Amino acid sequence: MTAGGVMRLALETVMAPRMVAQHLLAQEPGREAALTLFALAVVLNALVAGLTLAMAPGTVLPLGYGPVMVAILLGTVLLLLVSAIGSFGRMWGGTGRNRDILFLLSWAQILRAGLQFVLLLLGVVSAGSLGSVLAIAGAVVGIWILANFIDVAHGFGNAWKAAMVLIMAGALASFVLVSVMMTLGFGPDTGINDV
Repeated sequence: MTAGGVMRLALETVMAPRMVAQHLLAQEPGREAALTLFALAVVLNALVAGLTLAMAPGTVLPLGYGPVMVAILLGTVLLLLVSAIGSFGRMWGGTGRNRDILFLLSWAQILRAGLQFVLLLLGVVSAGSLGSVLAIAGAVVGIWILANFIDVAHGFGNAWKAAMVLIMAGALASFVLVSVMMTLGFGPDTGINDV
């Protein structure tokens, strides 16, 4: 796929996520395609997170928490989210396969990395509130995209059911992420700026 094709698909994802999800799944992505897209999503998000931390004044990660650890954490959370969306969706009568969910969520995470990069550039160029507005709009659109992707993957035909699956899976993934981060030494009394 060309760069122009990726940009068109990204724009279509924002404008018509259900159609894009149906198109992507109609390609019958195999396990290798899903894992490759997953790896790309993790690497891109880790790079953007690393750039963000490197550009923030006075921000220092504790020793051992470099880009590789960030990639491992991001990958773990994404896999957990895929598993939770698959399990909760099937509990609610969905028929989605984890491989398809991984493929769709990986594409959404690649779009998220692109948005984060744009926000990073906006932060460098302007100190205005444009970045904040774009971040909020991106979060809302991202949730809408995920709900549509989940609905298509599970074949619900009901956006509210997909939204409930997303909320339950997100809550579980957040709980596990907080537990893992606290186990690794990040807690309420420590932060990225603590050395």
